[in-house]
Amino acid sequence: MKEGQRVAILLFLGCGLAALPRARTGEEALLARLLEISRVSEFQWSPDGKRIAYVSNASGTAQIHLLPLDGGDSIQLTRQEVPVTDPQWSPDGRNLLFLTDPGWQERYELWEHDQGGSGSRRHLPDRGAIQRHARWSPDGSRVVLETNAAGNFDLALWCPQDPVLRHLVRGPTDEREPEWSPDGSSIAFVARGSIWRVPAEGGDPERLVDPGLGASVHSPRWSPDGKHLLFVTDLQGNWDIGVCSVSTGRWKLVVAESHEESEPSWSADGKKIAFVSTQGFDKRLGISDPEGKEVRYVAGEGGVCASPRWSPAGESLAFLQSTPQQTWDLWLYADGRLRQLTNSMAGWKASEFSLPEAHSFKSREGFSVPALLYKPARFEPTKRYPTILRIHGGFDGQWMHDFDLLGQDFLLSGMVLFYPNPRGSGGYGRAYERLNDGDWGGGDFDDLCRADDYLKALPFVDRERMGLWGGSYGGFLSFTLVARAPERFRAAVVRAGISDLRSHFLERRGSPARLNTPVSGYPKELGGLPDENPDFYRERSPLTWARNVKTPMLILHGLRDSRVAPSQSQVWVRALQQAGTPVEMVEYPDEDHSLARSKSTLADRLKRMSAFFQRHLGPLR
Repeated sequence: MKEGQRVAILLFLGCGLAALPRARTGEEALLARLLEISRVSEFQWSPDGKRIAYVSNASGTAQIHLLPLDGGDSIQLTRQEVPVTDPQWSPDGRNLLFLTDPGWQERYELWEHDQGGSGSRRHLPDRGAIQRHARWSPDGSRVVLETNAAGNFDLALWCPQDPVLRHLVRGPTDEREPEWSPDGSSIAFVARGSIWRVPAEGGDPERLVDPGLGASVHSPRWSPDGKHLLFVTDLQGNWDIGVCSVSTGRWKLVVAESHEESEPSWSADGKKIAFVSTQGFDKRLGISDPEGKEVRYVAGEGGVCASPRWSPAGESLAFLQSTPQQTWDLWLYADGRLRQLTNSMAGWKASEFSLPEAHSFKSREGFSVPALLYKPARFEPTKRYPTILRIHGGFDGQWMHDFDLLGQDFLLSGMVLFYPNPRGSGGYGRAYERLNDGDWGGGDFDDLCRADDYLKALPFVDRERMGLWGGSYGGFLSFTLVARAPERFRAAVVRAGISDLRSHFLERRGSPARLNTPVSGYPKELGGLPDENPDFYRERSPLTWARNVKTPMLILHGLRDSRVAPSQSQVWVRALQQAGTPVEMVEYPDEDHSLARSKSTLADRLKRMSAFFQRHLGPLR
């Protein structure tokens, strides 16, 4: 690197740290203890209801663990070098299917773990195709899955004794979410805005649910008797739960409240439905009769619930739950009582972490923009604190009442954190979510400027020590803020940010993990295709305004990122270098978009970010 260049491109190599900022002993001890906290991300009941297979990163990366419900200790089943996901029991309870991502780019491969002691083995090792959403047939003889071996994601059948995939449905667009009927005679799936079913032996698909009016639909779930299908649709402006009669095709909404509902699940006797309801910053666990006449909420107040699943006998309901002070764990609701099944807090007490306050501020049009404000541990009202505005990713993402390990590290260090949900965020109805359609970097950018103004008016916020932190779409908005409002922030950290909209669109469409798959959201979000709306792509790309940036920046990107190409960060760094703006970049050769596949990466990120913010915002404690 030539002398005088104000950019550092560093590599985190996994086996060691390159140019890692040296932390003080107390900070290192705190971080090491914090990273002992793990999280449960997925689970499945065993067919006999006596065990639960769940995915946890307790070992450092996500692996399958087995929890006996008779009171025995949990054991780790898989020991893959890469994270695993989507465990699925065989109907006889002997084997578990799961997926791995050996290329670290969402190019999933199918594996099977044998409970009999032969360990794990890989199936369908086609390096040129992605296999996902694998589901056993009720008799255990076959597996239906999504594969892009022939282009778009199609449905295919696979038999463990036959290495050849048999295509079941090939359509002009993706076929998704295949689910076997209870008798194994047909498979429901989602395609082209509708729910379909196809005979398991092959044939023409039949459309079962078409909500019409451009509405979306997902999550088909068969009733235990095979006569009905639950599903989720946004026909009325929120995500609601509907039920369809398979024989007649008639359907209706059964849980359609003022909130957004998702993740429906039938009880074994078909007399109850469990679901998740988004209510402000909470995701509540709801239970209803199949007609939606009696709805009650049993968990999730002040927290977030996910993935409700009834036991095979239908007497118990397992689910995942997190709060701002407790990490994601496995819980059970039975006999009117809640019981925690796993404990991933590693000895930390909930009271050691900060609780957020609900805030809101006005947009330029006058509607309220919700936000969460976290005050640091040992908060003193008379002091002024360095403050970070944090922007969520996935343009329809949402900050909620769940545990944020990275954020809590900064709170323990003595910072204020502000998490706004600007227009475009999910959870507040489809109208709010669509407010930035064709307006990326417009109203959402203005909402965040107003969030910054709101923060600077609070008496305990040090307006001279304001930081910015965003990832993915939040990285796009972070780039936009420092480029078009260059005086607002003293320092900014961006993970996998989008700097040039045109090249991002083209790179995403051609990325290996998304080869031949549509990027359907982007033309809508960006007002058309690049050649249809070139002025918009140019004007709203942060790279166009990079020469204005004055804010020192730390850029983090995984070199195996298939969602936002590393080149998006690389061209941004070069532009800032040419403008003479202080910038550092850290590239992680074996990481993907999340930069969270291993705890060692999280440790590296937190050390670098803490050192960077302390350098530019002053001591945090």
